[in-house]
Amino acid sequence: ANAYAKSLWDRYKVPVHSVWPPVLWSEAFRRPLRDFAAAAADRRAKWVQRFGFSPRAIFLFAGRWSAEKRIHLLIDAMPQDCGLIIVGDSDADYADEIEASAQRNVLPERGMLGAEELRVAYAASDLFVSASTCETLGNTVVEAWSSGTPVAIQPVGGHLEFVKDEENSYFVDFDDSGVARKRLSSIVAAGVKAAVEPALSEMGEHFRHLNFPAEIQRLLLDPALSAKSKWRAMKGWRWMLEILVRVILLLACGLIWPFTSVWSRAYFAVSCDPKYRHVPAGSANEPDFESKPSGSNSESCCSTSVSDSHNESARPLVHSESSFV
Repeated sequence: ANAYAKSLWDRYKVPVHSVWPPVLWSEAFRRPLRDFAAAAADRRAKWVQRFGFSPRAIFLFAGRWSAEKRIHLLIDAMPQDCGLIIVGDSDADYADEIEASAQRNVLPERGMLGAEELRVAYAASDLFVSASTCETLGNTVVEAWSSGTPVAIQPVGGHLEFVKDEENSYFVDFDDSGVARKRLSSIVAAGVKAAVEPALSEMGEHFRHLNFPAEIQRLLLDPALSAKSKWRAMKGWRWMLEILVRVILLLACGLIWPFTSVWSRAYFAVSCDPKYRHVPAGSANEPDFESKPSGSNSESCCSTSVSDSHNESARPLVHSESSFV
């Protein structure tokens, strides 16, 4: 997301010239809204029956059930007269907690959904909600809009890429459950979809018809080819200087790499906060954060994961991102 590109520049002065465009992973999300209207109405009726009451609005979370998604904050912020559907799964112990969190207005539906099932779930809900603070882009936002559903999300990271508060969707600070609950109630009272039209429909239409190969060409390939052409057009001393700079940088990388490789391995070997260990590829499971007391060291089960100390408002992050896994 451009938000991360800006962060890289602000923190490290690393320029990012192009950002990967959003992509809908299934053609089901490109189909018109009317194709799913009947199935969505049927799914919604089943949800209402399982709730045992008629919610003023039905909220949906769809995604991986892991700690960095902060699904527990959605449950804490849920207004009593609204319902929350939680769709997804994972192999973390956190997923077991979410599955056990069912209550009068919270309905966890554990299991992976196919593209059409997920599209129906989006269409059957009034508002998609996410308290995640680690989204690199947040494809769920694009999926929800393509299904005609607005979003209420934590205003951070990739969530900032397309959402404009109270214009095409909503920002909600889920760190404070009381504030978030009042905010969600006010959104419902104002009319969840009516308050953000026509921008909501325009964004949905845009993403349903987005030509991904053409966007790759425009955003990634054309700028790269243009830069290549400019480099090849250099002549005289500028060309010689460019070659000299590249050779120096290559030699510098070759000299620095052995030192950094040995240093990082040594650091991992002696570090105790957090602890690191390497495991065979494909054998890592998400760690059990709940079993670690506050302030204790956390041991990552993944060679590239770093976990922080547990607290109520921000669970440890094991950073990963996908559309719906």
